[in-house]
Amino acid sequence: MQVLEKLKVINLNGSELFMETPNFIYVPNLERLIFKGCKALSQVHPSIGNLERLCLLDLGECENLTGLPDSVGNLKSLKDLNLSGCSNLEELPESIGGLECLEELDISETVITHLPSSLTSLKNLRKLRFHVSKGRQQNFWRTLMRTLRKALNSRRPRLPSFSELSSLTELYMSGCNLLDGEIPSDIDCLPSLRSLNLTQNSFTTITASIEHISDLQSLIINRCKKLEVLPRLPESTMVVAAEDCLRLERISNPFIICTAPDSGFYFLNCSSLLPQDLDLTLQQKYSLSLLHYIFCCSTNSFWGTYVVSPCLQCEIPEWFGYQAVGPSLSIDMPPDWHYDSWRGFAICESFKRINCSPCQDLENDHFIFCGFHADGNQLGTLFRFPIRFVNSSCLWLGYVSNTQFPCDTNWETMSNHIVASFTITNPGLKVEKCGVHLVYELSAIIFNDLLVR
Repeated sequence: MQVLEKLKVINLNGSELFMETPNFIYVPNLERLIFKGCKALSQVHPSIGNLERLCLLDLGECENLTGLPDSVGNLKSLKDLNLSGCSNLEELPESIGGLECLEELDISETVITHLPSSLTSLKNLRKLRFHVSKGRQQNFWRTLMRTLRKALNSRRPRLPSFSELSSLTELYMSGCNLLDGEIPSDIDCLPSLRSLNLTQNSFTTITASIEHISDLQSLIINRCKKLEVLPRLPESTMVVAAEDCLRLERISNPFIICTAPDSGFYFLNCSSLLPQDLDLTLQQKYSLSLLHYIFCCSTNSFWGTYVVSPCLQCEIPEWFGYQAVGPSLSIDMPPDWHYDSWRGFAICESFKRINCSPCQDLENDHFIFCGFHADGNQLGTLFRFPIRFVNSSCLWLGYVSNTQFPCDTNWETMSNHIVASFTITNPGLKVEKCGVHLVYELSAIIFNDLLVR
């Protein structure tokens, strides 16, 4: 057989009848090898270890694959190894520790019961995914922990150290049935960690050391139905998703200041949050944080959701200068309201849960639409914001930058009477109140100074 020296990619994605890989000595310069969805594939030829330039090995959803050859540890250039959905894969070879360039490892939905001790040698590992299938939630994590304890030569029962994985930026441990104390307390030794997904676990609280993960930006704890307390989070946190945390009663941060357009705080369907907690920690203080967020980003060209929070008394925050009952409001703008320091509109809506037909679509994602009209004409397009499924009343805050309106908008000749209107596609929610606030550079600076003090 002729050696194909110029061949760099083999993509057999979805080839369900493909059963066995060829001898790789004939394709020595391969860089990407994709066998995803090759459900009949049962083994990988040992010659794969000769592929010194291979960067990507995708074996996702190879349901018949039961193992990898030891030679896989010779793939010195490999950066991405996808084994998700390999439902018969029971173990990884010890040689995996030789993948010195490996950055992403996904072993979700496998039947792996132990990890090789060499895993802690993966100094460049950035993303580690552990999502567990429903049938294996009961014992997967504990078995995994026991294996790692042995790998670290521990003489007493303790959870494994994360300190060896210094390059890890994303850690997914969803569906692992984690209990209290099973998140390693030295998780703050992950200096590069930015995203932590703990969805659908069984702990009542999270280790307090999470506050010291200095670069953490995203914490996802959806459907942690036993979670009672959310500890203090680092100031770097931009996204917190805590939907369907039915026992969540306390949030430790007074408020979190965020400065990114895609930030958001989602405490939906958290039915145990008390009214006083909602009023103080979510409604008032996150709305203050919204002002700081607007100040930091007011020169950027974006619009986006900032926070969605549940509330029993859905009052529009007092600092919104224009408020009304219902889905629209009329605004008589002051003279010269659109002068140079105007940065945009802060907008707010409170929603009330209403009864509707069982056949209507409530649980999928929906959208909020916001429009501005003057002199009978719509100003620009409708601004669309996504909103997740909500089963209780909630307060929503957002921001529309002045840069999102058409460049040829002639504010000077326009009437000072503007109408803002809001609609939502979810038939189970009704807009109860709405508010608009004009954001100027000077007022944001003054507010920022107050926060700093």
